[in-house]
Amino acid sequence: MNSDQNTDSTIVMIVAGCAVAAVMAISAAMAAVRQADEPLARIGDIIAYNRAVDILPPHEVVATTAAGTHCVLDLPTIAGKGGSLVVEALADAQSRLYRLHWAGGHTAAPAEDCGAVADLLVHEGELNILASAAGGYGVDRKTLALGTPVNSAFGPN
Repeated sequence: MNSDQNTDSTIVMIVAGCAVAAVMAISAAMAAVRQADEPLARIGDIIAYNRAVDILPPHEVVATTAAGTHCVLDLPTIAGKGGSLVVEALADAQSRLYRLHWAGGHTAAPAEDCGAVADLLVHEGELNILASAAGGYGVDRKTLALGTPVNSAFGPN
């Protein structure tokens, strides 16, 4: 084999590798677009606050009650008192507004408390924050590879 043939085969391999990489990148981008359009939460999903949380970012989620008033879900408070949220419905698909049912301890200071039982409306972003604080959807806390609870990984350094 002479050096021209080596150069030609190297160029063919590089072009083939680039084509494969481009197809993979396009496939990944299309999958990401499809996934971004689907809501993360599904009807019937449960977010359970049933264990003590080591590190939790201080955050309050403002929810709207069935009566149209506002109340607060304070993450450290609900994690400490325990309880659960059940995703009951996608109340408004356009704005990604979810109807949830809360049952558990009090959710915040008395003036802002949602109560021990409440039907609430929250937007998808807040719902994702609530799920992250509990370690994800479901009744068991999710963990990272080394056994660190998921919500511990997002705490302050």
